[in-house]
Amino acid sequence: MSRGADRAVFVDKASAACSVIRENLSRCRYEERSDIFRQDVARVFPLLARQNRRFDYVFIDPPYARQHLTADIEALLNMDLLSDGAIVVAEHEDTVELPENFEDRLLKWKYHTYHGKTAVSIYVLKTGK
Repeated sequence: MSRGADRAVFVDKASAACSVIRENLSRCRYEERSDIFRQDVARVFPLLARQNRRFDYVFIDPPYARQHLTADIEALLNMDLLSDGAIVVAEHEDTVELPENFEDRLLKWKYHTYHGKTAVSIYVLKTGK
């Protein structure tokens, strides 16, 4: 948001994490431009879809022990939650292999490993369906 995003949505099941997010948003005076959901992302996606929300940037950083990255990314596509040209950044263990593309629409743009076991896969949504 400090780089110009109009709005942001934060999703985390941990109440402690949501408290920190809420505090940081308050300190930066971004409360009116953000939403915080303390629940599983699988429950939040349908709500956002019903609200016809679309996202330009999505950052996914699930707990490494419980990664459902492929299902989460497929849900973003299936529920039409991504804007044309959207960028999806997924952090994961380097042992997790994500596909090169999803539905030939969301294409892997970059892959990078750092700090030993951590990897980041970055996808871009092709414009037009």
